[in-house]
Amino acid sequence: MLDKKNPKNELVIAGIEVKATPRGSVGGSNKSGTTKVFDSRALTDAQIKDYAQQLTGGVPLKQTRTPGVYMAELSDGTTVRLRSVSSSDQLTKARWTIDIEKNPTLRGVTDQRVELKFR
Repeated sequence: MLDKKNPKNELVIAGIEVKATPRGSVGGSNKSGTTKVFDSRALTDAQIKDYAQQLTGGVPLKQTRTPGVYMAELSDGTTVRLRSVSSSDQLTKARWTIDIEKNPTLRGVTDQRVELKFR
């Protein structure tokens, strides 16, 4: 999904396909491909939370001190964060963001934090 040579712009969550906005569009996915903004109106908040939990491989997402922010630290050093707060929410209209940081597999593609935003 993040590989510029093979850009995948869809996710299937709970059997529902959601599409990413075009790269470089206003309020949409960024040109570098590290942020994908998905039109997720067909998904419930619970389905987005369940998807984030799947990305942790079973490590529980725990609420942080910040309301609306949940985090899991995986044994390989990856951090998965689900948050309902974002400094760019006025631009992207995202209701949830999943951040993935320090993932060994993604390091082959980017050393940046990866964001999946759901609006």
